[in-house]
Amino acid sequence: MTQNPGLMQVASQAQHMAKSANQERLAMAFQTVAMVSMALMGVTAAAHLVRDLLRSDQGPNRGRG
Repeated sequence: MTQNPGLMQVASQAQHMAKSANQERLAMAFQTVAMVSMALMGVTAAAHLVRDLLRSDQGPNRGRG
């Protein structure tokens, strides 16, 4: 079986394109995970802030002043 250098080059390019597409998909997935985790951290921080504010309203000094 003789090897065609042009065909080998096309196969190599196709393999490289598939690899870069996979890497792009992987990078997008990581980016999505990072964005979701940052959003969750923000929601958690806001929830803690609201909880602390509600707790401080129920203290002994509530309604004074």
